Amino acid sequence: MTTIADERTEIVKITDTFLGANEDSHGILTATLTVDYGTSGGGQRIGGYNLSTKTSAFGMQFVKALMDAAGASSWEQLKGKTILVITDGPQGPVIGIQNLPTERGRRFIFDELTAQYTTR
Repeated sequence: MTTIADERTEIVKITDTFLGANEDSHGILTATLTVDYGTSGGGQRIGGYNLSTKTSAFGMQFVKALMDAAGASSWEQLKGKTILVITDGPQGPVIGIQNLPTERGRRFIFDELTAQYTTR
């Protein structure tokens, strides 16, 4: 498990999901979660990796890792889940997600999976 020096987590709710290729993604297959930060203000889309450039295995593993981290057994179960987003510091980009300590799921750092497919 990677430890980030200035790692922060924040509780968010997944309000929407996208898995596909549309005009927003310029026709590139992507998977994104839209999260709401509640009282801390705002929301954002996270994920958005190009799932079709490395191998089809990368794309499927990315989708599965998102579901596993949130404790969902299907893509449809993600919407409405409360999870933690992981950033590399205050105001830093989201680098991963993980389950709440009281929920099933696990930690998923996006670049750890990406690294598995770029070193082959």
